[in-house]
Amino acid sequence: YGTSVLEKVLAAFATRHPGVEVAVRCGFSGRFPDAVERGELDLAVHAADPNDRVGKLLLTEQTRWVAHPGLKLDPAEPAPLALFDRDCWWRASAIAALERIGRPYRIAYTSESISGVKAAIAAGLAVGVLAESTLEGSMRILKESDRFPILPPSALILRRQEEATEASLAMEAAICTAFGTG
Repeated sequence: YGTSVLEKVLAAFATRHPGVEVAVRCGFSGRFPDAVERGELDLAVHAADPNDRVGKLLLTEQTRWVAHPGLKLDPAEPAPLALFDRDCWWRASAIAALERIGRPYRIAYTSESISGVKAAIAAGLAVGVLAESTLEGSMRILKESDRFPILPPSALILRRQEEATEASLAMEAAICTAFGTG
């Protein structure tokens, strides 16, 4: 969403509030809730387990196992995975799903960013877990018949400090409008 929605949000906000200084931090989503709680961020948009969320739900979408079409996967061999390099619900959910069905795996690549995970997938080196809206046409969606279990959907949450400023409320409104929840 950093590229597809952020541009619209920032443009709309800057037009309505030209005197407000905005600092944007793009990074590992798992850190954002604590940063809001510590007062380091006024607002955060982050991925979350749909069953365990605090904040405003912006959207829910399916999470998919994906690979390069040319990646050959031997069910008897550990599946090479490209995952986020920190504890996050996507990583934990993917590993738990494979362990639940007894599918062997190995963590082949890790990245803090979605672009790093996508690069390993695009190179044909690993299977990754991505939200449906971030899939690219060149990716093959893996199914249960490929021995990759269905994953839970992911939620995108907007979290705000309790003590909101006029500017943070305006940014919250711009974000909600961009996601169609405002």
